Amino acid sequence: HSFGDGDWRRLAEVLAGFSLARVVVRCFDVPLARELFGNGWEWVEMLGRNQQRKVTPEVLIVRNGG
Repeated sequence: HSFGDGDWRRLAEVLAGFSLARVVVRCFDVPLARELFGNGWEWVEMLGRNQQRKVTPEVLIVRNGG
């Protein structure tokens, strides 16, 4: 599934409400995501597989709650 700018903004808004929970988002590295999930989020670079099962760079965006 491909996210547009509005999808990323809605996701950031919704996840901001989870202040006590640990949140993990797995996705491709997208400039807007880096902008929206900057302060307070940890970025972990990793390798994953796309729908064609080819190895591709991905990131985990992590925020520990509490």
